Amino acid sequence: MEKKRIKTFIIESIIIVVLGLFIGTTTGGSPLFGDLNFIDEGQFASWTNQMLLGKQMYKDIYITYGPLFIQPLYILFKIVGPSAFLVRLYLTLGSIIGIIIGLYIVYILNISKIFRWYIIVLALLLPIVQIRQALGLLVLIFAAKSIKEKSLHSDFLSGLLVIVSFLVSPEIGIFSGFIVFLCYLYRFIIEINIHKIILKFSAFIVGILVPSIVFSLWSSIGGWLGDYISVTKDVLFLFSGINIPNGQNFPNILSLAPNNIDILSWVRFVFSKEILIYWAIIFYLSFFLYIVLKLILIKKKEENEPLIMLIGLFGLALLSILIGRSGIGHFYFTLLPLFIVLIYLMQKGLFLLKNIKGINPEKILLVLIMFVIVIFSLRLLLINRPNIFKIIDLPSAILSSKNNPSFTGPITISKDQKNYISSIQSFINLNSDKSDYVFFLTDEPMMYLLINRKNPTRYDLPYIANNKNKRFELLQDLIVKKPKYIIENEKDWAVDGIDNRTRLPEISKYINETYHFCNKINSAIIYCLKK
Repeated sequence: MEKKRIKTFIIESIIIVVLGLFIGTTTGGSPLFGDLNFIDEGQFASWTNQMLLGKQMYKDIYITYGPLFIQPLYILFKIVGPSAFLVRLYLTLGSIIGIIIGLYIVYILNISKIFRWYIIVLALLLPIVQIRQALGLLVLIFAAKSIKEKSLHSDFLSGLLVIVSFLVSPEIGIFSGFIVFLCYLYRFIIEINIHKIILKFSAFIVGILVPSIVFSLWSSIGGWLGDYISVTKDVLFLFSGINIPNGQNFPNILSLAPNNIDILSWVRFVFSKEILIYWAIIFYLSFFLYIVLKLILIKKKEENEPLIMLIGLFGLALLSILIGRSGIGHFYFTLLPLFIVLIYLMQKGLFLLKNIKGINPEKILLVLIMFVIVIFSLRLLLINRPNIFKIIDLPSAILSSKNNPSFTGPITISKDQKNYISSIQSFINLNSDKSDYVFFLTDEPMMYLLINRKNPTRYDLPYIANNKNKRFELLQDLIVKKPKYIIENEKDWAVDGIDNRTRLPEISKYINETYHFCNKINSAIIYCLKK
């Protein structure tokens, strides 16, 4: 980039950092305020705190992400001390880095200022950016550079980043690696200089091997390489839609469509959360149709065409996640590549509009397409409005006195959540010590950090132990380790409306036979071992 654009990029990046740290990203939340997310943030809090208490990654803890996503937080916990605030800050910084990577791509694509800020605002107000998918996009940046450059640096870096992204989030590493491999395969078929492609592909493979060897040595010395491979393989199949622990499959458009001709019913159907997935599919199909027609009709290729095509393929790959996890939260996760593609198309459309004189069908069609894209964005903002409106609480959050429970940190949380945490902490601290196990039957992994006690099982989220083998493994751990207390929150959110007593019948039976009710604190029922 030229000096002026570099300066603008740095300024906009600083603005993103400041806004991200104060108002937060709705993916990571603000480090200053907002109730703790007991599941998403809670997993990281539980995993890292269990490691501090002596457990080993993957061997003793069922971790659904890669070690490079967990290890930095573990190091921070060791240096600064564990807290929910540190988890929030860590995840928010990851989202901020992701937004800046997205901004860098937008600069590479020469997107105008208005569309740059369009995507920046969406990235801050919608939970569409995490470090995970941003690393996948970073792989594609170097893969696209490799096409234009004679040197092997970009090939090596794209291979290295494939492994880094895999060790952060396995599915992202697989998607980005597969797309880059297809890119090399295509170049091998069409390239006249085969020797050049073989050399560049070899550099890519070396880039893969170097971090792979380092990781293998690290995990082998730590004694958890085999457990990592086993858990990662299980996680990839667990959420594949074949062996899924929750019941939200890909929405069937035919079963969701109204069976009448009422206009209002059809409007609700078209703008429903479930059907927005089909909007994304239509956008991608339109994009690839545009690319194909452009390649056929216009022989001259644009400089950044390979990058936008790779991003489009990556976005389609991310959509495959929704086959087994079609909820709105996972849908948001797939949207960063789509919005990059959409602003690219909107800029192309705006350029064409300026060059089309008068009113004609082509101009009307372009305006309609751009209008649909804006409506799509507004609908997503409308769905996320409860989180967006929380920004109003920022001034009071900064000025309020915290007086938070232990291990929470300087985050302003609601009075109800503060009371819930404090009351359980008080009970556990008075009636147990660090050597005692405590098990949460409901999905509240954050509580393992907040009470600073070991989980007797590998599963911080019991619902993940969904198949028979896992249920019996969990049961065996409870039998052998005999947790002093088992806690069940009556108001806890049940995944897909199925509570863990229904999902884990053997565990429910064991609790009924071996434990008895001994206390109720707020909405938490506490069970004690029968004497």
